[in-house]
This record gives sequence, C-alpha cells and structure tokens, in this order.
Amino acid sequence: MAHFVFRSNIAILPSRHALRPHQWNSNTANIPSLKITCQPSSSSIITRLYSNSDNNNNDDSSAGDGTAQDLSEMFDLYHPPTTLNHILSSPPTKTGQTKKRSLVHKDGDWHRSVHIWVTDHNNEHLLLQRRSPGKDTFPNCLDVSCAGHVTSGDDVDLTAIRELEEELGKKDVTMEDVRQSRVFTIAASVEGETLSHGKFICQEYQEVYVLREGGGLDVRSFAPLMEEEVSGFEVAGVEDVLLRLEKKDEELVPRSLEYIQALRAAIFDQI
Repeated sequence: MAHFVFRSNIAILPSRHALRPHQWNSNTANIPSLKITCQPSSSSIITRLYSNSDNNNNDDSSAGDGTAQDLSEMFDLYHPPTTLNHILSSPPTKTGQTKKRSLVHKDGDWHRSVHIWVTDHNNEHLLLQRRSPGKDTFPNCLDVSCAGHVTSGDDVDLTAIRELEEELGKKDVTMEDVRQSRVFTIAASVEGETLSHGKFICQEYQEVYVLREGGGLDVRSFAPLMEEEVSGFEVAGVEDVLLRLEKKDEELVPRSLEYIQALRAAIFDQI
C-alpha cells in the first residue's frame, strides 16, 4: 500500500476567464496523510484495459520497460509560487535550469504539466483514465482524462495536443480547440512513495483544460498510441467524480480543494 502526504500549496493563475478568489481556510492548511490503494473498487467499471506484460524492452530510459515514462527526459525548472490560494497576475517564470524527470521528482523542483479533462457535450460525464502500474507517481490510480509533463523547450498547448494523441488517440483536436479549452493554472505540491520508484515530491504548475466532446462519451472511442501510458478508461458522472475528489476517495489521484472548486467552475462555465 502506498503512503502519500498531500499538501495544500495552491495558487491559481488566470486564463481566458476570470476566476473568483478562493478564501483561505486555516482548517485546510494541514491536510492529513492519505493512504492510497488506487485499486479498482467493486463499483468501478473499466471497460477498456491494456496490458504491457509481454513487453521485454530492457532500456531503463524508455516507457517500454513498464515505467510508462522516460525518466531521462528533461524538464525546465520554475521559480516556486510566491503567493498561494488566489489568482496571480502572471504565469510561472523559468529559472533557466533544466533537470531530468527522475531527479525533479526526487528533489521536488517546480516544473510544468498539462491536465485535460474531457466531458460530454452537456457536462454530465467525465472521461477518467487509469494510470499505468509503472508510473513513478500514483500508479494504478484513476486520474484526469489526459495529462503529461511539459518537456524542456516545449509549448504548453502543443504538449496538450501531443498528449491527447498519445494517451487518447485523438488526432482531430486543433490548436484553436486547445486554446479555447484552457481554463486555469494551479500550483500544486504532493509527495509520496511507490514500490517501484521510491519517494517522490511532485511540485507542478498544472495547466488545466476542459475539452468538450461533440456528443456523448464512449470509452471505445479512445485508445492510447503507447499502451504503457494508460491501463484503461472509465466514464463517470461529473458530480460523482467531484464528490469523490472532495472526499479524498482512495481510488483517485488526490487534488486540493482549490483545484476541485476551480474545476467545477470551469466545467459549468462559471469562470
């Protein structure tokens, strides 16, 4: 069983919409440790699963060895946020340094990622992905529909397009679609430990998108180009997912209250 400590170090940056400031609640300053099992519950219906057990690639730097990511990829490092829990007037700034993924998660350096939540056209359902068991953070957990780190020198929106293709098999998303779906940026800090990779400290500026599908969500419409990236998909009700996140459901990657509130507002066009 993995052991995670979730810290409420949160800052929200404005995007194309204005977001109401979140009032700081001292009662949430120290969130208790979370024990995350990240195993499917009896009520979960994973309708599409993948297996990489037959992959015999022995290259430690590649996803093919079951790590589900290239631990040698380089990330740009960012200055830590100076103001927490309310809207900032500027995006994160780079330090000018780069570092390998494996060291960034070991040393707790601030870096950047994209989170794309895919909903149906009427905002009733969300697509969730089950993270690969080889992930260096939160293996086997249910998570945002599509996510990935921004590698050194890469553009954030281009990263979102690439991740949508790699993890969901979506090739029809345009740059305009992505830019219009970008809703907020949040700085989040979480630490924990996995059996495969040991301790991690993940401190990210997370660029969050809400991408609406033209019709309903059908998990059969999504397939990762690299099966090591994703173990499966699940469609669940929006309110159910948000409630489970608020209750710190052990099957989902934990998110802060500020993240959940901002996501709720974005999905229902309140920002």
